[in-house]
Amino acid sequence: MKSILGKYYSRIRGSQEDIVSEGLVELLDESNNARKVFSSMLRGTGLKGEAEIFTSQSSGENNERPDISIKDKDRKEIGLIEAKFWAGLTPNQPVTYLDRIEDGGLLLFVCPELRTLGLMNSLKRKLEVSDYEITSTENTSVVKVTSNGKQKTLAVLSWNDVFNQLDRVFIRTLESEVLVSNYIQIKGLCHEVDSKSFKPIQEEELSPMIPSRIISYLDLIDKTVDRLKSEIAASTKGLNATGQREGYVRYMRLENLGLGLMVDLNLWKDYEDTPIWFSVTEWEGEEKWEKYSHKVQLVANQFSSKVIKGKQRVVFPLFLNSGVTEEEILDKMVKDIKEIIAGVKIALNY
Repeated sequence: MKSILGKYYSRIRGSQEDIVSEGLVELLDESNNARKVFSSMLRGTGLKGEAEIFTSQSSGENNERPDISIKDKDRKEIGLIEAKFWAGLTPNQPVTYLDRIEDGGLLLFVCPELRTLGLMNSLKRKLEVSDYEITSTENTSVVKVTSNGKQKTLAVLSWNDVFNQLDRVFIRTLESEVLVSNYIQIKGLCHEVDSKSFKPIQEEELSPMIPSRIISYLDLIDKTVDRLKSEIAASTKGLNATGQREGYVRYMRLENLGLGLMVDLNLWKDYEDTPIWFSVTEWEGEEKWEKYSHKVQLVANQFSSKVIKGKQRVVFPLFLNSGVTEEEILDKMVKDIKEIIAGVKIALNY
């Protein structure tokens, strides 16, 4: 289930990074347990000292404005945290930020898992044209840098790294309901921003195997429709094949049922590990569908599916077996569709 904040994040004006960082600061301010866990994670990354105070949007002398400032109990700034999703580095990052922190300080960037390596490489490239020298690399996520005799730590962690630690406080132990709810909202927002943002292209994604495979899914749709027309007298008369932004669909009619066989990228992304889906609706309209919708839902449950509300239809995933021939896949798809139709007919009292 999506958090409310995550669900409506696209309507939020301004920086999502600011919302997340300020929300995180509030959680750390309100929860002593969260501060301890978070401070321990920072020490493991290279922070010297005990993080006690976290403040957001603290501007510096050179107009740098890191998302979170880390201070010890004496209010001495010992590190900075910058929240990132997929936006690029600003001119101040990382050099001006490193200049701001004291000897032994930590500059931590938090970003999506897929970006951690690329972001660290970008940070290193900016260091190459600065006064900073990388003196040691502890792992792919943490490097030590030196300038003017002062050593500092530059690190990159993923949002998953952060939330895996904070889950120990907010999910696995007892905290107030308000704090747990706030945590879920912030975590949900991060997940939604990450999932809806453009991801860096991976080299293997440019392989011609990708479009070849997608075309083969479209061929499965057409060949299955041909089988259904032949074997159960499904009709496509007056119903055109339709290309859509999210995929491709073939519509059919069988007695009083409206059928759809489709490649749907959104359903594939959000619900089940299959590109191919089958929908059923009652051709006579809303009244009969509403009368028997609870029985249709029982049929849907048998196929790990769900009723898509407001559209008077039920959508079923058609799972594809790997390592088998096209003919075997077609046989299974036709068999599954026949079973679904039989179940829906019984549910609708045909």
